Amino acid sequence: MTKNTVTHLNQFLFKNPEYSCVQISPKASYFSYVQYKNDMTQLILKPRASPGQLKSIVKIARRVSQYWWTASEKNIIYLEDRLGQGPVLVCLNIKNQISTDIVNRKMIKSVSCSAVDSNLIHIEMKEYKEHYFHVYEYNLTQQTLNVKYHNTQYAELIYNQCGDVEYAIGFVGHEAKLIQVGNKKQRPLFHFTQHDILSIHRFPQLKPKVLNNGLYLISSVKTDTLALYRFDNATQALERISTEDALDQGDIEQVIWDPQTQKPMAYYRAYHRRQHYGFVQSTQIHFDNIKQYITKDKDFEILSQSQDNQHWVVGVYNSQSVPEYIYYDVKAKTFKSLFFADKKINHIDFYKTQCVEIPTRDNKAFPAYFTPTHQTNAPLVILIHGGPHSREFWGWLPVHQWFAHLGFHSLSVNYRGSVGMGRSHLEIANGEWAGRILDDIHDARAWAIAQKHTQAHQVALFGNSFGGYATMMSLLQTPDDFACGVDQMGPGDLIALIQQLPPGWQVNQALINQILALDIDTDAGKQHAKDISPVTHLHKLTKPLLMGYGGRDPIIHPNQAIHITDILKQKNIPVSCLMFENQGHQILDEKIRQAWLNCVALFLKRYLYSRENHKALSLPKSISVIIDNFNLVDRMSS
Repeated sequence: MTKNTVTHLNQFLFKNPEYSCVQISPKASYFSYVQYKNDMTQLILKPRASPGQLKSIVKIARRVSQYWWTASEKNIIYLEDRLGQGPVLVCLNIKNQISTDIVNRKMIKSVSCSAVDSNLIHIEMKEYKEHYFHVYEYNLTQQTLNVKYHNTQYAELIYNQCGDVEYAIGFVGHEAKLIQVGNKKQRPLFHFTQHDILSIHRFPQLKPKVLNNGLYLISSVKTDTLALYRFDNATQALERISTEDALDQGDIEQVIWDPQTQKPMAYYRAYHRRQHYGFVQSTQIHFDNIKQYITKDKDFEILSQSQDNQHWVVGVYNSQSVPEYIYYDVKAKTFKSLFFADKKINHIDFYKTQCVEIPTRDNKAFPAYFTPTHQTNAPLVILIHGGPHSREFWGWLPVHQWFAHLGFHSLSVNYRGSVGMGRSHLEIANGEWAGRILDDIHDARAWAIAQKHTQAHQVALFGNSFGGYATMMSLLQTPDDFACGVDQMGPGDLIALIQQLPPGWQVNQALINQILALDIDTDAGKQHAKDISPVTHLHKLTKPLLMGYGGRDPIIHPNQAIHITDILKQKNIPVSCLMFENQGHQILDEKIRQAWLNCVALFLKRYLYSRENHKALSLPKSISVIIDNFNLVDRMSS
C-alpha cells in the first residue's frame, strides 16, 4: 500500500464510529443514533414514517456515551463526557431542543427511565470518593433530584420500575449473596458464584430483574455455564427456565425481555459466535427470519425494541465490514436497511476472521479469533484482552484489519479467566495471573507455529490493561519466545494497583483477593503480589517493549508508567513510553488512537521484520513522550 493509502486506512479504522447507539423510540415514532462528525457529536432523530427526513439534530461538543428515551418520547436523557467534569447527565427536551444538566461531577452507574411514570428518571450514582452507589429519582416536570435509596453496604441494588429497591447483592467474605431488602426484614435468599458476579459485572444486562413477587436471575450454581432462573418470593422456590441449548459451550450473555410483560423472550450464548434461542416458538421464528435475511456469514443482535415489541432495531456484524443496522417490523415480518451504515474504503478488501480452538498443555481448549494476512507464513501478533474477566467477540475487529494490511497475522485469545466460556474456564484462573493464563498465551503461540502460520522468532504480544500486564510478564518470564511486546495501560506493580483502586472497587475487595489469591494486608500476600509484579523482574527484560498509558487513568495510574520507565532507565534497558494526556483507561480521542496505532505499527515493523529504515512519526501535542529509546517519534514533534 502507498503511504496515503495506509494513512487513509488508519483514519477509517480507528476513528470514532460514524453511527452508534442506534435505537427505536418507545412508541416507534423515531429512529435515533449518535453520529461523530468533524470533531462534533450529533444526536440525530429520524421519523420512522419518513426516515429520509431529519427531525432533529442536536450538536454536542463532547462525546456522548449513552442515551435513553423517556416513555412519552418528549425527552432524551444522555451522558456527555466533559473534560474536567467526567460524565454529565443531561436532559434534552425534544420539542424545543433545550438541554438541562441533571448531574455532574458524580460517578454514574446506571440510568433508567420509568415505564410507569414518564416524568421519573432513576439514577444509580455516588460521589467519586464514596464506596457505594445510591438510587436517586429525578422529576422531569419539577426538575428535582432526590435520594430514593441511600446505600451503605451493598455492591448491587436491584429495583423495580418505580425505583423501589427490593433486592441487593452483598458480599460476606468471598461469598456474594442475593438479599431481600426494602421495608421487609433483610434476609439472604441465594448464593451467587464468583462466575455469576463477574459475568454480571461484565454484562450489566444480566443483572437480576424484578418481577411481581420475585425476580429473574442468572447463575451457574448448578451448572458450568450460566442458566436463567425465576425466584418466587411466596414459595421461596428457585425454578430454572427451560432452554434448548444443551450442546452450547458458551454462557448466556444477553437476555432479551418483552417490554410489555417484562418476561424473558429470548437469549443468546456466544462461545465462538452468537447463537440465539427463543423461549417461545414465535420469537424463534423471528430469529430464523433474521438469520435468513442477513446470510450465514453474519451475526446479529437485538439492539432496541419499541414498547409494544412490534418494532426492532437489529445490529448486524461481519468480520469484513463495519456494523450494519436494520429495521425489523415484527408484525409484518419485513426488513428495511436503516441506510446510514458506514461505507468501506474504495478499492481495499478486508480480511476474514476465523473462529479457532486453541489446545492447552493440560488437555483443555479455548476459543480464539484468527485473521490471516495475504501471506501464508507471516509475523503474528497475539492480542491479549483486559480484565482478565473480559472477552473477545467475533465480528468487526479494526486492529486485526490494520495488522493484516501491514502484513501481520492477528490472534485474539479468550484465555482461562475470560468470561463467557463457563464457570470452570473462568474460576480456574484464580491466582494464575502469572501462571496458567500466561501458559494459555504461550499455547496460542505454539498452535500458530504448529499450524505453520508463523515462525518461532516472529511472534509479538499486544495487550491492553491486564493484557498489558500479561505482555510484560511474558517478555520477562520467557523472553526467547517473543520478538517484542506492546503494553497498553498495563499494571506493573500489583501492590500499587490494589492500593490505588477507586473507592467503588474496594466494595469487592474480598472478591479481588480471591481472584488474585492474595491479600496485601498480610505479609505473605504482599510478598506474593511482589513476586508476580513486572517491576520486580524488569532486570530480565531483553526484548523491545513499547508502552502507552492514559494521563487521567483512574484504574492504572500514570505513575505506574513512570515507575517502570524509571527502573529501566536506572538499569540502562531500552524502552519507549508514551502518555496520552486527558485520556482515561480507554483512548476515546480518535486522533490519539490513530497516532498510537501508527506508533504500534512502526514498532512491530521494526522488530518483526527487522527493518530499520522506517521514518519516525510526528505526534499530536496531546501525546507526550516519557522516553523513546527506539526512536519511534520525531524529536522535533515531541
